[in-house]
Amino acid sequence: MKRTKKTKTRARRPRERRQVSVGPYVARLLQQTWSGIFAVMAVVLFGVYLYSAAREAPYFKVSSIIISEKNTDKTIELHGDIAEGECIFDVHLADVHRRIVQQFPEYKNIVVHRRLPHTIFVEATKRALFAQIKSGRYFPISREGLILPGASNLPLAGLPVIVDERRKIKDSQVGENIADDNIKAAFTLIEEIRGLDLPEEFEIYEIDVTDSRNIYLYQKGGIEIRVGFAPFTRKLQLLEETFKNFAIDSSKIKYIDLRFEDVVIGPK
Repeated sequence: MKRTKKTKTRARRPRERRQVSVGPYVARLLQQTWSGIFAVMAVVLFGVYLYSAAREAPYFKVSSIIISEKNTDKTIELHGDIAEGECIFDVHLADVHRRIVQQFPEYKNIVVHRRLPHTIFVEATKRALFAQIKSGRYFPISREGLILPGASNLPLAGLPVIVDERRKIKDSQVGENIADDNIKAAFTLIEEIRGLDLPEEFEIYEIDVTDSRNIYLYQKGGIEIRVGFAPFTRKLQLLEETFKNFAIDSSKIKYIDLRFEDVVIGPK
C-alpha cells in the first residue's frame, strides 16, 4: 500500500489595513483657504481705500463736458451745472444723457463716455435745420418737428417759412415737438417742392398751413399759389409746367390756383 502524505495548511492571518491620517491634509487646506480669503480681503480693502481717495482728489473732479458733433466735426466745451465738480467715478452717465437731451434739443444720437481723469465726453449728431415757423419771431425746426434754439426777429436765410396762425410759439417751447397734421403737410410740401425744377425767381419761400384743407404757397415775386389739400404731387407738377411753358410776370399776376383740373391764373 502507498502512503499518502498529509499536507499541512497554515491559517492565514488577516492583513492589517493601514490607516491614513487626514489631519495634516485638512489643516493644510484650511490654511490655504484662509490665506486666500485674507488676500482677497486685503485687495478689496485696498481698492476701497483707493476709491475713497480718488473721490476726494481734485484730479478726478469733472471740470468740463465736451460735445463732439459727429456730422460737423465741431467740438463744443460746456461749463455749467451738468456734473461739474463731481467725482468722475460717481457721475451717472444716464443722468448726464437725460440732461443733455433736455437742455440741448439740437442734438440727437447722444452717447456719453467718461474720459479720465476729469472729462465727460459726449458724441452727438447735430440736427439739421429743416424749416422755420413764423410766430411773432422765426423759430427754426428740425425734420422731426422739434423747435430748435436760435429764434430770430428776422427770417433765417435759406429756410422755407411755415405760417400757422392757429399756434403761438414761445421761447420756452424750445425742444418741444409740434409736428401735428398741419406741420406734417408743410413738411411734405417742402420736400416735394425741393424736387421741382423751378426758375430761381419763382422759388417758394412761404407755406401757409393755417387751414390744412386750403393751403397757400407764396413765391418770392409775391404770387399766391393755392394748392388746397393733399395729395400735392400732381398739383406741383402742373405748377412746374406753368412756370416753364408760360411767360409768368410776377408784377401782373395775383395768384395761381391749382385746386381744379385746369390751372387758373388770376391777374392783379
